[in-house]
Parts: sequence; C-alpha cells; structure tokens
Amino acid sequence: MALNIEVHEGLRRPADLVKLAEAVVAGKDEDEADWIEWKSALDLTTPEGAFSLARQILGSANRHPDHAARFMAGLGYVLVGVEPGSVEGVTLIDLARLDAALDKYLGNPGPVWAGIFVEVQGKDVLVVTVESPRWGDRFYPLAKTFQSEKGKPGADAGTVFVRRQARTLPAGPGELQMLQDRLLRGQQPEQSLDLDVEWPADPAVLTPLDLSADGINAWIFQRREAVLAIEPPPEEPLPEGTARMQAAMARAIRADPRSREQYEEEVEAHLQKCRKAVPQAILRKVLGQQLNLMNLRVTNPTVRNLPDVELTLQIEGRVLAYDEGEDTEWSLPRPPKAHGTPDMSRLFSGLSPDVPGLASPLSRLLSSSPSVSLKGLRIDIDNGPPVTTVTLQLGDIRPHGVANATPFMLVVAEEPGSTVTLNWSATSTRVDARREGELVVPVADHALAPLDLIPYEIDAP
Repeated sequence: MALNIEVHEGLRRPADLVKLAEAVVAGKDEDEADWIEWKSALDLTTPEGAFSLARQILGSANRHPDHAARFMAGLGYVLVGVEPGSVEGVTLIDLARLDAALDKYLGNPGPVWAGIFVEVQGKDVLVVTVESPRWGDRFYPLAKTFQSEKGKPGADAGTVFVRRQARTLPAGPGELQMLQDRLLRGQQPEQSLDLDVEWPADPAVLTPLDLSADGINAWIFQRREAVLAIEPPPEEPLPEGTARMQAAMARAIRADPRSREQYEEEVEAHLQKCRKAVPQAILRKVLGQQLNLMNLRVTNPTVRNLPDVELTLQIEGRVLAYDEGEDTEWSLPRPPKAHGTPDMSRLFSGLSPDVPGLASPLSRLLSSSPSVSLKGLRIDIDNGPPVTTVTLQLGDIRPHGVANATPFMLVVAEEPGSTVTLNWSATSTRVDARREGELVVPVADHALAPLDLIPYEIDAP
C-alpha cells in the first residue's frame, strides 16, 4: 500500500504539508515508508519527546542518497500529532526552544531540518522536513546519551540510527558500510567518460520511405489495372466427330460461373488485402536490401581501459530500428483468376476448390505484424512509441581502442530533405560518469514510394 499523495516531488509549502498530514489520516498503518514517520502523541517539552523526534530525524538523515531520491526528491518527513484514522494534535511549542532541545541529540553540525505547525481538522500538527541525503554527507550519530526516566530503553551517544523497512533502528554492519561509502564517494574527484561515437560515411544520407495514403493508392491503382488486364487461357478447339459433343459438355460444365460484376468484386477484395500487405512487404523489402544500415564506431581516446561499455541511442520521429536478423521474406495475396477462366474443380463432384495444402506458406507471415522489439546479447531494440531506443553492448574498449557496434537498420518515414537525430549516451561499469552526444544524419531529398519497391505486375501463370 502507499499514501494517496504524489511522491515524485518534494513538499515544502504549508498547504502541501497539510495535504501530506491529511493523507496520513486517510491512510493505513502499513503505508509508513522509509521517507515518512508519524507519531500520534508526543510531548515535545519532555526529554523523552525530544529524543524520540531527534531519533527519527537522525534515521532520515542517514539514508542512502540514491534510494532516498526515489521519493519526495529525497526529503524525509516526521509528523507528530497524526496517525491513520485520527488526529491527536500536539501542544504548540516555540520552534527555537524545540531546536535547542533537539540540538543536544542531533549534534552540531547535525542534520538539516525544518519544522512547521499546520492545522488539520482543527488541531495543531507538527511536520518536520529533513533535507535529502547527498553523496559526500557525513553520517550523523546520536550526540548525547539518552536514559529514559520511565524505564524505557535508552541509547548511548555515538549510536547511528537508520531507516529500515519503515522503522528507525540502530545501524547494522552493512548500513555502516553504506554510510562510510557515502562519505568517501563525495571526496573522490569527479570522473569523466571520454568516448567518441561516429558512423562511417555510408550511408551519407538516410533514404526515406513514402508510406502515405497517396503513395499506396498509386500502387493500388496500378495493381487494379494489372489484374483486370489478365486474360483467361485460350480454349482448345473442339475436336471433330463423336468426341465433339462430349468436349462441348465438359466445356460447359467447367465454364466460369462468375458474372463480370462478381469477378470485379473479387478484384476489389483482393486489392483490400493488398492494401494491408503492402506496408509490411515494403518493410521486408528494404530490410532485405539492408537500406540505411548503421555501422556505429566507438573510440576510446584515453589510456584507460573502459570495461563493459554500453551505448544507448534514442531516436524521435517516424523512425524504426531493426536488427540484421529480421525476417525479410515477403509476398502479396494471389489475385483472382481472370474472368472466363475455366473452373476445373466443377468436373469433380465432392471436392472443394480450396484443397488443403494449396494455400501460400507465406499467408501466416503476411497476417503477422512486424517485430517492434528484438533483444539479444549485443543489441536491444525497442521501437517505442514515441521514441525508438537502441541499446548496444560494446564490451571492453582498450586504451586508444575502437569498438564496432552491432549493425542495425533504420526505417525512416520522415520528410525528404530533413534530418534524423540520434541522441546517444554511453556508460562503463567502472566509471561513475555518463557521456552524451548526438549524431545528426541527413535525410535524402527523394523518398522511395511503394511503386519503387513492390512490383504491381502479375506473374504469368
């Protein structure tokens, strides 16, 4: 479960903190998280109350920076006077007096925090905001021993409190190691990742495709003309003599039962199938030609070895990426037989003209959609939308070494004469840095239309 409140941005304004307190009241006990703690009743004027609040502030300040940053921009919150289902309220206390009481336990310098009283359901509630932990921050131990006068467990000075599974507890060995790493990491010099990403001059430009309705309509028009121009096979002359009558009867039986209107309806149904198949046929055709094959090259200009380099490309616009291993087979639906073609199946009763096994083996391929994501050891392609992402694993790049990325193809439907921008970022497992850049590739002035790629003619039977 989670509180019903937006957690992607930190809350600081009083009105937002009221909403946070109201979300706690409307929530459940199990909604408590590492970034928030609440106490229904706490007397802030007593040492017990001051220690309890200081303990929560220390735990929030001693969190892992990256883990804390996932919620509320890393801020931590402690609310006093509310809990799920009720508003107990808290006695108002001067914040300067509260600061002095907490300072004994937080130390100086201690964690950075701020407190504010807000009104919830007519009662006063204290909301304490603890600043986000950062890399390079020291860890904050308890500055003063606390011994409860009420027989409750105390805590020795030097105890390091952390947040663990929505509870504030003394740190274990792993958490102490994390806090040490947090301090030391901030003292290390800033690292940089020096890489050069380029592509050879081939292709110098990207060839776009015209997948517009006008382009497909032009192909459909030519296909219709080609189908309607098919002539039925000529009938053999009738023999002389007694066999003439039998041959004439057989010709009559196998005569085309379709009217011209029925035949033209079949042609239109065929063209509708073609309209759905042409875009995929174009895709398979250009992939088979390896159009717009990208061979990226990454160079390490430094004397450092860069292990496990990963290069990620993000491409916006009407651009798809495909691996070299994509299926490139394609076919078009078969046209209807020409009007007047003898129907030989009518000579055989009990047999269907749709004999099993005669269907094109490519029918399943034609009805499937082209792949939009292909994952492998060296390349991972995700064709969005809205962004196409290509992730390339380059392995180790030695000092002054060069790595050639796995080739991939771009299918481009951008306007001719425009450009396609490949925004790239590179990382290495041993360098705490990211290198970013962009490759701007021009688009050719002429787009390939369906008529340039897919023949509309009908193969002779």
